[in-house]
Amino acid sequence: MSTLSVIIPTFNEEAYLADALKSVDFADEIIVVDSNSKDGTSAIAKAFGARVLFRDFDNFSAQKNFALNYATSEWILFLDADERITHSLKLELLHTLQEGEYDGLKLNFPHFYMNRFLYHHSDTVLRVARRQNARFEGNVHEKLMVEGKLKALNNPVLHYTYKGLEAYIAKKDSYAWFQARQRFAKNEKVSFFKLSIKPAFRFFSSLVLKGGLRDGVPGFAVATVNAYGVFQRYVKLLLLQNGFTEDKQISQVDNVDFELNETYEAYLKNLHKNSHKAGEDLYTKGFKPDFIDFMLKPFGQFWYQFLIKGLIFKGKKGYIKAYLQGFAQAEKFLKVWLMQRHIK
Repeated sequence: MSTLSVIIPTFNEEAYLADALKSVDFADEIIVVDSNSKDGTSAIAKAFGARVLFRDFDNFSAQKNFALNYATSEWILFLDADERITHSLKLELLHTLQEGEYDGLKLNFPHFYMNRFLYHHSDTVLRVARRQNARFEGNVHEKLMVEGKLKALNNPVLHYTYKGLEAYIAKKDSYAWFQARQRFAKNEKVSFFKLSIKPAFRFFSSLVLKGGLRDGVPGFAVATVNAYGVFQRYVKLLLLQNGFTEDKQISQVDNVDFELNETYEAYLKNLHKNSHKAGEDLYTKGFKPDFIDFMLKPFGQFWYQFLIKGLIFKGKKGYIKAYLQGFAQAEKFLKVWLMQRHIK
């Protein structure tokens, strides 16, 4: 009979971990690899009977590969603290493992976003593998490498990735620094093409190719913030190339002007804060954003800044400022939409 270990990486996940552990209580072994959380994460894991390993975080692949060395079962399921295995997926998973025909299994992840699951914007990810055949590569968006026959399971994993619009944007900003450092280490340069076309393609891919349009405003929000994440990756790479590393950023300056230096993060923080405040003001006035507000006004603001205000003559710096002004418009209208539905 096949055995199954579950590996869950954590850092300050006390609000989510218990439900994740309950959803995999059928496993033969649960290993939590914790990056020295400051909350009750490890206590929750120990109370549930999980084996808890502690390791300073350097990258996601290293955390999971570290835990792999301690796993004892034939099969490994990799789960995040904000993910849940449903009863139907449990039955399908156990049945497939007993068949013994495959070397790895892909799971379907419809994202829980703005109080709903986005089934038109789901990801299929390799998450189950034989222990002797499993290894992760990549520092931020880690990838499980498995050789052999793969199968995609039908029943979805419930993925509660959304913890509020502000937290979602902050997560993209944080990941962007990781990704920028990776590219900086490879001596990658920031071209105008990468700064402009790559975010635009991510928006188009998310909204059109992946069917995000069918998810309505939440689908638009995912596309917009995903594109913003790609954009920030290259902005932060540009900062690194100019010697302005993350640890040199000053994040507590009010009314700072836009510059690509140590005050960039402060400008960004104020931009997000002001966008949310503007959204709150519109909400109190009874404003209801429509299709034009979401789709046209952010783009209109970008082109107004870039062409009419003359930012086109300031090269990459001008493009970055214009992009951020357009994104702020989208962020403002999303805040109104969320408040009208009493969603974070």
